[in-house]
Amino acid sequence: MQHDEKQLHQIAQDWPYHVFTVEEIAVLCNVSRDVVSKVRAAKDSPFCLNKCRPEWFTKWMRQHPDFQLTKGSLLTSDALPVSVPENPRKTVRLRKLSPRPRAVKKR
Repeated sequence: MQHDEKQLHQIAQDWPYHVFTVEEIAVLCNVSRDVVSKVRAAKDSPFCLNKCRPEWFTKWMRQHPDFQLTKGSLLTSDALPVSVPENPRKTVRLRKLSPRPRAVKKR
């Protein structure tokens, strides 16, 4: 049985012992099913019998920063690789494409 996001949130609030499938966790936590499947395949996964609570999933995600979609710390400018072309005159410039083709005027 498929539920929308609002119904799943209501189920999670009303029944604290209800566990959710991978697809339902993906909808509840707003992540892709691939991410949830990778978490489920981890050694210390919060999933039990391929089901999990959203609180368990979010707690596990907070404890494993390598699974985060965005990193909290940014690289400094010293750590960024800089590539300089050998001859700057030979660099290729890309032409900005217009969103639609130009009409050809007939004379």
